[in-house]
Amino acid sequence: MSQARTYFNSILAPNDSEDSLPNGWKFAKVGDYCIENIANLSANDSFDSILYLDTGSITENYIADFQELNLHSNTIPSRAKRKAADGDIVFSTVRPNLKHYGLLHNPPKNLIASTGFAVLHNKSSEVANCFLYMWLTSDSILEYLQAIAENSVSTYPSLNVSDLMNVEIIVPDEKTLNQVTCFLTAIFSSISENNRQIHMLMTSKDLLLPKLMSSR
Repeated sequence: MSQARTYFNSILAPNDSEDSLPNGWKFAKVGDYCIENIANLSANDSFDSILYLDTGSITENYIADFQELNLHSNTIPSRAKRKAADGDIVFSTVRPNLKHYGLLHNPPKNLIASTGFAVLHNKSSEVANCFLYMWLTSDSILEYLQAIAENSVSTYPSLNVSDLMNVEIIVPDEKTLNQVTCFLTAIFSSISENNRQIHMLMTSKDLLLPKLMSSR
């Protein structure tokens, strides 16, 4: 991920003032490209179980675990409502400095996220989800969002979804944007595969370790 951040910053970070934007570049807002919280879990869904993602289970795009919950026999947390799709950005609206956010890659159909997340769904073909994710998780934007959260009227630092939608970003010309997108897509695909393998190894360890201990 550090490679992606270094590359992204080298292309876009120096161009941070309106006077310095090259021809064909523009300022925009995340909300120009995204819609938020497009669907919730309902009684019409045919799931027997859900994989619940709470805000503490994801940090900087790594999902530590899901809670598998049977809709017929388990108590379902009241916050288990947000549906999410491939490419959606999940971003915790509480204490953004804790970095509970991620870019979903082929999530299970029955993944349900906490209402503690803003789920941002890309409605545009102009910019890629990974490009928007890189902006939202850049150091300067996180500092900006944390400052907003700390000034909220809530009992703990928190954001409104509108705060995320109003984040200002820079969109380069089409050629540069395509180059950045191709690079980021390859990086995020590799990250997703690495995370998948880590989960497989962790699952294998959890299955094998009790057997090894019992054989002593």
